[in-house]
Amino acid sequence: MSKHSTSSKGLNQIKNLIRGSKYPLAEIAINRGKIRLADVRPLASWVSNLYQNNRRVLHGQFPRRIGDFRRPGVLAPVSLEREIIWAGESIKQHSSSIKSFIGLARKYEVHLMRGDYGVCTALLDQIENHFGVSFWVLENRIALLQVSEGLEKQKQYAAKIKEARSKNDVVAFTVFNLSHRNEDSATPGRFIGELKDRLDGWGVDKDLQSFLLFRLCDLGPNDETQYGDILRLEASSAIIDYYETFIRLSERALSSGNLAIFRLFIQDLTVLAPLTE
Repeated sequence: MSKHSTSSKGLNQIKNLIRGSKYPLAEIAINRGKIRLADVRPLASWVSNLYQNNRRVLHGQFPRRIGDFRRPGVLAPVSLEREIIWAGESIKQHSSSIKSFIGLARKYEVHLMRGDYGVCTALLDQIENHFGVSFWVLENRIALLQVSEGLEKQKQYAAKIKEARSKNDVVAFTVFNLSHRNEDSATPGRFIGELKDRLDGWGVDKDLQSFLLFRLCDLGPNDETQYGDILRLEASSAIIDYYETFIRLSERALSSGNLAIFRLFIQDLTVLAPLTE
């Protein structure tokens, strides 16, 4: 048997495990690290279009309700190269949706600069209806409510989101801190310091700390492990969050002069770049 057919059989075995499992997300989380590097891209492509019981297995990429957001389990760690390949291929499977999102997000930014807050609200509604609940929408809606209707309104919205989530939930924690960050009395230095102290004091896992500090404070990543952790944990979010984080991480690698990491992004960036045109 040839080397090529052996690797293909391995990939097919993994597909069969996922297809036949009652818990396909768990099988995906574990087995994407057990195949050859060359098979990561075709597996990611296949998984992105896999259905079970007339429902997309990765339905969490377009969560329809706040209660559905980030409900899929977290992927098991793999090398940074595998993580980037997996993310890039997964995002490319939704290129048309990403292109539409970019267009609407640009319109939102234009109207926000003009102070057209009513139009901004309608655009956020449209983005959420089309692409599901996302950190992108939550963050922008909180900021918009703060500037357009004041602290009380944005606090009411944040409280409503937190009530729909479990206690000590990543989404609830993020929304709480987004709300606090938008208060007029909050300063970047104080906010970052308090968040770091809180995460350390609670003994939050290092990978989740990296993710939260990047998302809430735009801090890091500082090494390959942090790049991988941030991208891996974002895989449980909406597809537009996955895309935004993928792009931000590639830009961070380039701006920080970490060319070895940036080169890992290049193949997928060449495909994703035209979506912004």
